Amino acid sequence: MIDISFIKFNLQSEFHMLRHFEKVNTLIYENLIREGYTQKEIDEELLMVGSKFNSTFATDISSLLKRFIQNPTKETIGSNGNFVVECQVSESDFPDGIGTKAVIPIEEISEENRSSLYLKKNRDWEMLHLKVDVLPSTQFCTLILKPLKSGYLFISAFPGQAALPIPSVKMDIVMFNSCKEFWDNHVFLELKKD
Repeated sequence: MIDISFIKFNLQSEFHMLRHFEKVNTLIYENLIREGYTQKEIDEELLMVGSKFNSTFATDISSLLKRFIQNPTKETIGSNGNFVVECQVSESDFPDGIGTKAVIPIEEISEENRSSLYLKKNRDWEMLHLKVDVLPSTQFCTLILKPLKSGYLFISAFPGQAALPIPSVKMDIVMFNSCKEFWDNHVFLELKKD
């Protein structure tokens, strides 16, 4: 098991993770403002559509890492060499889930809803999307770490199971094909606007 005391992260990591938290931890917020991030930038990250941890589960990287060590984990090495650490949190501890997931396999979408799928650019790649009334909750959590000579660099974390990177023409052909196949069979969920 990975020792969380060897995971390195900084304020830039905390800013990136705002997109995966329901709300910002007050101390992190004050540090971000002190470092020159604007209220608008912070709000934009918090409002970004995607998988989000419930505030009862975690509100910053430190509280998230503490949750990881409280649960059994499965560690694998991703196709890009990063460590992928997954855990499933007990439903008895978090009956409403630990967060929501915004990416699901296409086979989880009912036949009647498949006609509502549409293509939309997401980080420069046309991907399948579906508008939903509510994002599904999950008990799964994924942590992505880059190995260093001593320890690990925190890359990201999100509710839900691991996903491959979005395809990019900069990738080698094997990686590109793997990523394309994954995203050809997965869907981004977006909340319907009132």
